[in-house]
Amino acid sequence: MLLLCQEFDMVPSIRLWDTLLTDPKRFEFTNFVCVAMVSFVRDDIIDGDFSCCMENLQKASERVHEIQDLLNRANMLCKGYIDNEI
Repeated sequence: MLLLCQEFDMVPSIRLWDTLLTDPKRFEFTNFVCVAMVSFVRDDIIDGDFSCCMENLQKASERVHEIQDLLNRANMLCKGYIDNEI
């Protein structure tokens, strides 16, 4: 399982994996991290064709300046999901 290890350097990958491994529901938070990654390139892929979308998704990590930015956005998405679920 490579889950975002190819996209980020070692230290950010460790920080990300630490967060994912401590998820009490075992990797449920992973979905929110993936959605957060897509949200970084949303404007670029919203009107693009398939190849444009794939290229932008593959380069999404370049838009994430700090891994904490990604985790914060994923937490925000998770909180919004939980609030709407109730």
